[in-house]
Amino acid sequence: MRWWTVPALLLAFVAGYLLGTMSAGPEAGHAARAPVARDIPALPAAPPPLPTGVGESAQAHDAAPLEVILPDRASTAGEDADPEQGTLVVDFNGFEGSGLVRLESTDVEGNYNFMEQYADEDVQTFYQLAPGQVVVRWESRGAMRRFAARARIEAGRVTLLRAADPRHVPLPDPPGLAVLDVRVAGPDGQALPDTAVHLGGAVLEGQHWVSVAADAEGRVRFRVRGGSYEVQAGSRTEKVSIEAGERRTLELGHDTCGMVVVNPRLEGMYSLPARDGGSSMEPGYHDGSVRFLFVPAGSYELWYDFSSAEFVRFPAMGNDPGTAGPDRRLLATLEVRPGRAERIEHRPEPGFLEVEVDAPAPARVTRWQMRVSRQGDEGSALDYGLASDGGALRARTGAMPKGKYNVEILADGRVVGKRNAIVAHGRTQLDVKLH
Repeated sequence: MRWWTVPALLLAFVAGYLLGTMSAGPEAGHAARAPVARDIPALPAAPPPLPTGVGESAQAHDAAPLEVILPDRASTAGEDADPEQGTLVVDFNGFEGSGLVRLESTDVEGNYNFMEQYADEDVQTFYQLAPGQVVVRWESRGAMRRFAARARIEAGRVTLLRAADPRHVPLPDPPGLAVLDVRVAGPDGQALPDTAVHLGGAVLEGQHWVSVAADAEGRVRFRVRGGSYEVQAGSRTEKVSIEAGERRTLELGHDTCGMVVVNPRLEGMYSLPARDGGSSMEPGYHDGSVRFLFVPAGSYELWYDFSSAEFVRFPAMGNDPGTAGPDRRLLATLEVRPGRAERIEHRPEPGFLEVEVDAPAPARVTRWQMRVSRQGDEGSALDYGLASDGGALRARTGAMPKGKYNVEILADGRVVGKRNAIVAHGRTQLDVKLH
């Protein structure tokens, strides 16, 4: 499932038309998250659902009437929200599912429309919609249970739908539902828990992916309509067709490919590109380790690139060289063989800073120094001497705690250059050019 952003006004326009004037077929597709105010006040428990006798869209096959979720009369959508629209919040906290929401409606010409969105990092989805009613659909883990409710939208107010509310009763299964069991195993046949297994196709309504993490036995179960699907785990993709009412088991093993495990996993990005220039394998994670699954036999390079949400690394702009970060480094060159697991230990040396200064005329200065201070603790700066080496000035610090540092270059006690650097694991190379 890919994400994209659109301007707020355009998205509000599309979302508003979802309820009334937009004329499109069932292929209307996916919409990105609508920007709304995030300071929505805490809402009381949703009122008891009210049954209605109104049927669902022509695309649905559910016999049960839908509940109605009403807006909270004490809550408003925030100062930045459009006063002519209402806010729908779907909260997935406590719900065992992928956090995928599907909104459905029928426009004034009777055309069926939908849009889909995954929950954000707060396990919620937010929409700004025109007043009226929409059908909200969501699914449990592996699409094993399906839910739907009607949400009433009122201008300037918040409608909160809690997916885990026990008053939401699962919808009846569509006729002829099939069951697909998937088991993921390593080279020696052992189960691979926490493996992300993706199922693509017309799983319930429309085209979308369902993603589920394998359990302790490496198993995932999907309930789907009969049809053709694509199952993906690691770098392996299998196509499978299943008949209505059928039950099928799909074994994903490493008989014809290998696996690479990096232990321990450090914060940052790991990549496994093929040495012949092929594409890089996508990593997965389990118990502090990095796993590359279903790697075709061949020669590979294992690379590590530090990255952390704690630090913002700005790229160079104009004459600004940007912030120096730890070197991207090659951890290993390895041959991957079918039915084998290659295990790599990643225990780098402590972080340190290595500096090279390109000065126009270093001989004219009596004393060159480097002053290093951790950002936020500038009072504890350390001075290092810069030694001439082959026309350049160089210095190397000892082990340093992980953090972001200010680096100043001094010539006879006068600051002539400043840079920023991030120190984490191993070497951070900082090149300074003085004019």
